[in-house]
Amino acid sequence: MASKKPPSESPLRRPRTAPVMSGSEDLLPLDSHLDLPQPVKAALLDMGLACVAAELALAQARLLERQATAAAERADVSGPEAFYQRQYAGDLVDSAIGYADRLTVAYTMASATYASYAATVGAEAGAGRRLGAADPVSVLPSQILGQPQRYVPLIQLAPHNDVETELIDDHNQQLAEDHRSLHDVMAGVLEAGPATVYDDPSQSAHRPAGSVSLITQLPEALHRYATTCVSAIGLATRQRRDGQA
Repeated sequence: MASKKPPSESPLRRPRTAPVMSGSEDLLPLDSHLDLPQPVKAALLDMGLACVAAELALAQARLLERQATAAAERADVSGPEAFYQRQYAGDLVDSAIGYADRLTVAYTMASATYASYAATVGAEAGAGRRLGAADPVSVLPSQILGQPQRYVPLIQLAPHNDVETELIDDHNQQLAEDHRSLHDVMAGVLEAGPATVYDDPSQSAHRPAGSVSLITQLPEALHRYATTCVSAIGLATRQRRDGQA
């Protein structure tokens, strides 16, 4: 399985360092002042926490992969007497890569649903419409990759008054930047291979060696856009609470 390792020259391949961790500031606060139905608040927080857990697990898996690779390199320079060390190190590398691949898919699945739901809620909140308690629906990564405008549209906040214009403009700019980055990553994913490889963690390790390199920036970009939408939702619903809509 070592042949699955993606080439290092591509900017969309497995990074050599762990991603920036999300924190509680990226989650929708369970603030009673937000003009959102409680089921929507709970769903956004639940999805956000799931994505943070998946992100942390993947970062740990990448660390294990680096440790396994280092062990294999040490065994390679130890001479012929390190035969069993090399054999074990090779198995460890294969296992670590497979584990990281499965977690990459799991993280992508979690962040796909989060991004889609946050964008759906954000579109309503950004337009100033009062939200109903819409039930969240699980969305597969391949669905987003196939119909991005339906599942992860660009969200923009409507201006409310002159006092808030600068803050709203900043949010809209960040939303546009993260949305553009997400589309750039998705374009790279579609060029790399079939989108369905991100739909099932159990299948990720069984694809032909070297056939498809999982692009780890996909779940990160989906997660980032979701958190930016959540930030916009908080701003939009607080404005209505304050009577500024």
